[in-house]
Amino acid sequence: MTHHNADEHFNNKWDNASWWDEFYDKNKDDTLNIDRDPRYLIKTIEKINRRPPLKILDAGTGISTLPEFAAYLGHHVVAVDISPKAIETGKTRKVTEKDLMRCLGESYSCRYFQGKREYLDRETKKPVDIRMELNKLFHPWGELVAREVMDWNDSALIEKQGTFDIVLNQNGLRAASPELITKSFQSFYRLLNPGGILIETNIIALDRLERLEQQAIAAGFRVLTESWVVFGIESLKVELNDTEKYALFGWPTG
Repeated sequence: MTHHNADEHFNNKWDNASWWDEFYDKNKDDTLNIDRDPRYLIKTIEKINRRPPLKILDAGTGISTLPEFAAYLGHHVVAVDISPKAIETGKTRKVTEKDLMRCLGESYSCRYFQGKREYLDRETKKPVDIRMELNKLFHPWGELVAREVMDWNDSALIEKQGTFDIVLNQNGLRAASPELITKSFQSFYRLLNPGGILIETNIIALDRLERLEQQAIAAGFRVLTESWVVFGIESLKVELNDTEKYALFGWPTG
């Protein structure tokens, strides 16, 4: 197995809004950016010791439909990104039931059968009625409170929106500098309510896990070193309390 230095993954434009504007302009139709895997979010909502609606921050939301999906689940959602292009795309797009079904579909295996996309349970491999599964998750009190251009490290975010039960940062630190990683975990800690959970997922750059965990601990988090979901199976059994703040690390590509 080849091991890479975590520093190889740095992108010195990672916190540059113009770079992200160009990225999202080129990739606005890329389903990997639009339909992000919601499994970690769904499982965290199930585990957290809070009554709904939860207050959720999607930090670095990009052009994904996860904010609308979380609101569909019955929660109050704030979505921020430093890219004006990403926020403009999210605001002008009308998210339909089909879009939400496709987002939920990222939780399942997928195949094309007789020319149509078919979703399969990851464990049983049996076909799933994705519309029925989506309808089971609906709660009417959800709301996308805001989708706006803002840096998650900006203190004005707390002043404007308060603190949160869940902070979702999906691939947000994948190529960040050490300085940005340190600053971000400190900000995420401040943004969370006691008993809250930071979901930090990363589709690549597994070599950075140790550095990310160390910075999360330094910021004050109790790190949950196992995932709620590994290949569709719950693996973490932990009693959460309302005094600590937690950081859950997920690596969807294994």
